[in-house]
Amino acid sequence: MSEWSLRNRLDRREIWLRLAREVGYDPRKLAERVGVSLRQLQRYFSQDFGMPPREWLKEKRAVDARVLLRERISLKRVAVALGYDHASQFSRDFKVSYRMTPKEFRRRCVQPFSVESRLGLKKSAFTPPRELR
Repeated sequence: MSEWSLRNRLDRREIWLRLAREVGYDPRKLAERVGVSLRQLQRYFSQDFGMPPREWLKEKRAVDARVLLRERISLKRVAVALGYDHASQFSRDFKVSYRMTPKEFRRRCVQPFSVESRLGLKKSAFTPPRELR
């Protein structure tokens, strides 16, 4: 594949992602937005991404959810930004994708793992004096 062809494919992916965000990750609205039938959109996605648009949109929406959750935006605002009508549906979909709730994800992201936990070591019982903490 030539450099031009690769760049063109990458540009198309960025365009699809921007459009997906604009239409709230809805395949029917995406098809309408680009002026094709849903079936034609499925053909495009099968050719370009090797998967149906619904699956690709779900994957991109989940990635965008992780980015927004790191920004400390309320769960309700994250859900609305991702095209959900209800925060509860967002939470359910997030849990299916990542096997944890959005709140659990935030807790894990905010509190970095200590060196001891990364190495599988137990924390020392030693507590430094207050003036050294």
